[in-house]
Amino acid sequence: MSLSPADHRELTDLVTRLCHALDFSRPQDFADVFTSDGVYRAVSSTVTGEQQRFRHAGADELLAFATAAVRKRRGLGRHWTGNLLIEGDGDAATATSYVLFVEIDGETGERRIPISGVHRDTFRRTPEGWRFASRTVVADV
Repeated sequence: MSLSPADHRELTDLVTRLCHALDFSRPQDFADVFTSDGVYRAVSSTVTGEQQRFRHAGADELLAFATAAVRKRRGLGRHWTGNLLIEGDGDAATATSYVLFVEIDGETGERRIPISGVHRDTFRRTPEGWRFASRTVVADV
């Protein structure tokens, strides 16, 4: 069974909610978009062999990561995702999208882009709806 238009909308919304959770200082909302055994990780570029930069697995680690990120950024950062491609059927799906993270210096107002790359996502349908099973951020460099 292929994904329905409603599945595509829900998955698109889920991708947006993850970014908003971090950008608007809601760490619990970040953890809640994952399955209980979900994984969030970042790796270096494909060119450099996708060396792991960090990995957080399970609800407790995901919440701790999001809490630390929110404390560090203080709402002064924005994730930009685009070119979202969702594929799947039944109770599993994948997505790929581009990502830029814009960081804002609270003192100077200066903006910089510390992260550009690609998100590779996997999703599972749960009784509560679609959830991230994993998100991997693959850096451009």
